[in-house]
Amino acid sequence: MNRFRSAGALLAAACALASVAFLYRAFLASGGDLVAGDLTDARSLIAVLEHWQAVFAGRAPLTSPNFFTPFRGVLGYGEAMSLFAPPFAALKLLGLDPYLAYQLALALVKAAGFCALFALLRRPMSLSRGAALLGAALFTVSNNSYISAPHAQLSAVAFLPVAAWLFWRYLDRGSSAPLAAAALIAGLLLTTSFYLAFFSGLAALFALLAMALPGVGPGPAALGRLAPRLASDRRALAAASLALLAPLALFLYIYLPALAHTGGRTFGESFVYLRNWWEALDLGPDNLLWGGLVRRWYGPRRPMTGEYGHGIAPVTAVTAALALVMLRRRPAVAVIGFTTAALALVTVKYGSLTPWWFVFRFVPGGQGTRVPGRASHLIGLGAAVLCAAAVDACAKRSQSRRRALIPALFAALLLGEQINIAPVASISRRSEQAVLGRFGPPPAPCRAFFAWTAGRPDAAGQVDAMLLARLWNVPTMNGYHGFFPPNWYLVRFDDAYLDQARNYAVQLGLTRGLCEADFTRGLWMPVTPEPGAPYTPGRVVHFGSSGDSSPYQAMGWSYSEPGATWTVSSDATLFFRLPPGAAPAFLHASLAGFIDPAHPATRFRVLVNGVEIGAWRAGSDPPWLDFRASIPPAALSGSLARVVFHIDNPRSPAELGMSPDMRRLGVALRALALEP
Repeated sequence: MNRFRSAGALLAAACALASVAFLYRAFLASGGDLVAGDLTDARSLIAVLEHWQAVFAGRAPLTSPNFFTPFRGVLGYGEAMSLFAPPFAALKLLGLDPYLAYQLALALVKAAGFCALFALLRRPMSLSRGAALLGAALFTVSNNSYISAPHAQLSAVAFLPVAAWLFWRYLDRGSSAPLAAAALIAGLLLTTSFYLAFFSGLAALFALLAMALPGVGPGPAALGRLAPRLASDRRALAAASLALLAPLALFLYIYLPALAHTGGRTFGESFVYLRNWWEALDLGPDNLLWGGLVRRWYGPRRPMTGEYGHGIAPVTAVTAALALVMLRRRPAVAVIGFTTAALALVTVKYGSLTPWWFVFRFVPGGQGTRVPGRASHLIGLGAAVLCAAAVDACAKRSQSRRRALIPALFAALLLGEQINIAPVASISRRSEQAVLGRFGPPPAPCRAFFAWTAGRPDAAGQVDAMLLARLWNVPTMNGYHGFFPPNWYLVRFDDAYLDQARNYAVQLGLTRGLCEADFTRGLWMPVTPEPGAPYTPGRVVHFGSSGDSSPYQAMGWSYSEPGATWTVSSDATLFFRLPPGAAPAFLHASLAGFIDPAHPATRFRVLVNGVEIGAWRAGSDPPWLDFRASIPPAALSGSLARVVFHIDNPRSPAELGMSPDMRRLGVALRALALEP
């Protein structure tokens, strides 16, 4: 018996290794050079993990990584990756570079998820070894897992089978340690991937409902037996409570300060990212088996970009449905099937209607989610379990060897339709060394820096700065995360960038010890910024991509667009350096407000050196507003004119359900002059 168990464990380990190797095949095929993920989201998570290592070493405060300086508490602006931090730090201590440590940490987590799900399918679900291996492999190598490589925080779905297996071990053996470990993982999931934590909680609600429904789950009696056992086992309950409270306190410590700045998501943003019901089988255009049909069917109906391609494979979906029909009398299958179907139904839209509104409005945490389609990772987990149960049932009904080939071929088809050939491993370790290796240590006076780069995507350049900041332990003004700090929008390395970066530094009080990190040459250059630029009263400053406004723009302005530049926060600042004795008497501007039927007008005020000179309303009539306001002499006691457009009601196209654009738009300024 022990020999059989050892052989089964070795077989499971070999299959886990093979599945993980197949998932990260680009890494192996490139000789260890290409790491899973893209140049923006995935590398920003590497920067966050590097921050955790600095925290463990006592070189950084927990909630304030050294990007977006001097803003504090910015770790809570995105996923904190806490469950990945210990394996990443341990691998770094072994001498691995950040990219190799990151890739191996992902692989270890995926392997743990495979083994835990295999163990759950063997016991307590009592599936055959082959069916259990199939279910674990489907979960690990799924099309969804593969194309989600840029969002590595979603790989934390592999911790769910681990937590479930630990909970089952407690029920089976009665030891308090597994229950405490399961509670710890559940709590840390909040600071690793809030999406997965929220959808796991939602799935638990659906599962409890299914268990209580007559004819679906084991019924209220089963819950009635479980609750007293947990309540009576005071030692285990106390250990689990402590293990859960610690990560909950960590979650509040990281995210409560950030919530005051970010304000959470809006339903309009969620609605933009909701998948249509007919996209349930969308696997992306690069799926090996179904990609051609996806291109022909989905291509003309929506752009092939964004959060798409995360559907369930057709044969997998049909097999999961068949499992419910064939095995509906098995409580475990019925509960998993009900939960999986409920998650799938509430996270899509049907024209202009969606059940997601009820989840967003009434379920705690719903307003923290922007992309409901990421529930597909839990839907995929449920589908993998149902497919394993279906294949197991078919295999047990097959009496002859010839008929036994049918489940085997069916299993091969289920695995085959997960193969995707999209290039999702875009992080080259050699290229990263070439980019960051250009720099030597920063000069001693450099206390903070902003980056300059060319020839790289803008977001990738922001992450370059984050990684350089952590490499040399010097804070950077740059950054890339789920949210941006208030009034910060230094996102594009365009012609206006250097002027705006210097004006940002002045506004943020970073004038002493500031450096520019030039990624094109690998140089650190000390900078002494001054606010704005010289201005002669009466000259018209033109905004937009063909204008000359960038030397005057500070925080709160977007990138330049044809003909105008938008404000993107509640305050947008301009600095004008006036010649001695020249005090302009009027401000004259031409602008348009951001409007929509749900947002018919933009209200704004203009302040000069803190003195309000007027308030206006920009609507659709007229589309462009020309206004002229007098400037009190008391507002211009010095040579610097600080002009602030204060937007009373900025809104983003995303929150209004217009587009994924998350910029909080106010007014689009076309021209401005300070007139004598």
